[in-house]
Amino acid sequence: MNQRGFSLIELLIVIALIGILTSISYPSYLKHIEQSQCKQAKISLYQAANRLERYAMINHGYQGATKSDLAFNQLEKNIPYIFSIQSINENHFQIAASAINPTQDKACSIITINDNDI
Repeated sequence: MNQRGFSLIELLIVIALIGILTSISYPSYLKHIEQSQCKQAKISLYQAANRLERYAMINHGYQGATKSDLAFNQLEKNIPYIFSIQSINENHFQIAASAINPTQDKACSIITINDNDI
């Protein structure tokens, strides 16, 4: 007698293999997503720093620049980071991006740049 189809054991083996492959690849996928968001946060910080440099050229210093001048609200729409101005005076600034959900990677939890970095 010819049997057609799959037996229950064969189906369970395939499901188990899919589960094993998923459990191996999913953490890798999440790490890749976190790294790409971290890189995007760094890029966004440099964009904000460039806006701050333009602000300083027009206003003869960094003092008085606000989050709206740097378009932080626009940058925060794309990635899970909150952007802030940590310190600012006439000649120096430091801006930061803080992860909303910090991960194991401490380098991506809080990213800062200042006027010396650009």
